[in-house]
Amino acid sequence: MTLKHRTTIKIKLSHKKGME
Repeated sequence: MTLKHRTTIKIKLSHKKGME
């Protein structure tokens, strides 16, 4: 897994939390 991919996942998770 590349660092960029991991960052994308983190952003996606943060975005989900923000929407909740």
